[in-house]
Amino acid sequence: QIRMTATRAGGNKELGEFTAAELEMLAEDEDVEIVPHFAFQEVFFLAGSYGPFQAKMPTSVPLWLALQLKNRQLCSIRLPQWLDKRELDDLADQEDKTRGENLLTIVDFHYQEKAALLFRHSADSFAGQDGNPRVAMKDLEELRESKLHTSLRTMDSYQSVIELHNISAMEINRLRGFVVGSLEHYSKMSKAEDILKQGEDASQLDASQVGNSL
Repeated sequence: QIRMTATRAGGNKELGEFTAAELEMLAEDEDVEIVPHFAFQEVFFLAGSYGPFQAKMPTSVPLWLALQLKNRQLCSIRLPQWLDKRELDDLADQEDKTRGENLLTIVDFHYQEKAALLFRHSADSFAGQDGNPRVAMKDLEELRESKLHTSLRTMDSYQSVIELHNISAMEINRLRGFVVGSLEHYSKMSKAEDILKQGEDASQLDASQVGNSL
């Protein structure tokens, strides 16, 4: 059996293969903070209830609801703290300092999906930041990708389970096909070597028996 397990804050998570859009849908279920521009009573959905809403009073709602309200100009979205340009730079610095150890820094499990959604649908939330958070985000992604590929080059060819600590959902999704395919290839090579060795052992045994009979 070949599987990948991601270890993150909050425990282990096994993740199958998804499209980027499907991963974004999963990320949309996580909460963000908004500042409503309206007042309204508590609202009920299958996933839960949210509100009541008061104008200019921050509250937490799922990202999908925040984006819907934002699209109707009914709220502003407060960015997660880690999505600030300075925080992204700090994360990139931590990744760079531990490059030789191949250890990933703890990040939000859906950091790439959330960032993509907010860049796309709430660009004004980034106004006033010192520098370009998109560039900082790209730098962080590339550093982490480089460290992941370095880690994979040092893996045991015959292991059937790979544990990657502090890896994100999107990173798992991008690597999973390559890693599983490589491990299956190694597994087939290992079985072929075992069959050849068994054949050699059998030949040696037959030769030995023939010699004894003479």
